[in-house]
Amino acid sequence: MAKTLRDHLVASLEELGENQLKKFKRKVNEMDLEEGYDNIPRGRLENADPEDIADLLIGHYEEEYGIKVTMAVLESINEKKVAEKLRKAVQGGSKVSTSISSGASGQCQTSGASASTRKAKEHFVDKYRTDLINRVSLVDPLLDVLLSKEVLNIEKYDTIRALRTPQEQMRKLYEFMRSWGHSEKDILLQALKDNDLPLVNNLEGV
Repeated sequence: MAKTLRDHLVASLEELGENQLKKFKRKVNEMDLEEGYDNIPRGRLENADPEDIADLLIGHYEEEYGIKVTMAVLESINEKKVAEKLRKAVQGGSKVSTSISSGASGQCQTSGASASTRKAKEHFVDKYRTDLINRVSLVDPLLDVLLSKEVLNIEKYDTIRALRTPQEQMRKLYEFMRSWGHSEKDILLQALKDNDLPLVNNLEGV
């Protein structure tokens, strides 16, 4: 099976040692970005592992710009070999242009359409991925809804329910979620509201 852009992101981040990963997260939070994009909040990055970081990058910037930001940050923390390896991995077979320039201010600049025309509104379940993985305690009611709405098939439903902890179950659910559209995520969000409205309100700052 061909690797996705997310797979390449995760693989690159997993090559970083603990200290370099901390530097990466700090730089991602501080880097100047194209107009229309916002930095990922420091709190969202603080305890994030490589998979979490990859999802945050894609959720905030979409795949194309997320890859470009990643390469620019890797170069800025002197991980040029990892950046070059990522650059080669995504060349060919993808639509990502790997032309990046990082100016004196550390701004990640790219060519093409303006960021504001490419940036999609981040869905609640993407925006709060790490929080939901760590804080949802009852996963079965969510799975029942997703099965009844045919968002999950019985095989995926059973696969998730076989896992031991809610965190493992939610992480697996997010793996299946990669192919979802906005409507499927809306169904999950409604299930969250129906089963754990205080958590949803807390994340939204209500």
